[in-house]
Amino acid sequence: MATHKLPYTGAEIEEMLQKAKEAMPKSGGTFTGNITGKYIIGTWLQATANNALATKPPRICVQDSAGWIYSRTPEQLKADLGFITQSVAIPATGWTYNSAAGCYRKGIDNAEITEEMSVDLNFDLASLAIAEKCGVKSVTESYNGGFYIYADAVPSAAMAGTILTR
Repeated sequence: MATHKLPYTGAEIEEMLQKAKEAMPKSGGTFTGNITGKYIIGTWLQATANNALATKPPRICVQDSAGWIYSRTPEQLKADLGFITQSVAIPATGWTYNSAAGCYRKGIDNAEITEEMSVDLNFDLASLAIAEKCGVKSVTESYNGGFYIYADAVPSAAMAGTILTR
């Protein structure tokens, strides 16, 4: 039967374990340097320094259902959450009176919009006076393939703006 000799004595191993325990206790303790490695796994991550970002972040941390932390750009997050921002042209023609609503209505076709979506319309500065003059309502109504805009009167000229859908 062969015997194997350990490279360290029991006392040397105990001394190394004690040094490791002193360097980083199993409960509590403070790292005093950088940690480098591929994975760090734990339950909580807390920053204690005031590290508020003063500029628009190029990437934002997100957590998946398994607990892994990844980064996404603001544009990716908008897409993940279903936000779509687009320019929109609103012609002065094609408005019809809607007796149920008691005002004029114009359908704006957009294949990316569904009836479940919310559509927020923001007019360009050049279109604000036209929108105010015809009494554009602050509500839109989405349908599969577009959305409706409402006004007290037909606008005197075409308008333009940006829509945010979600």
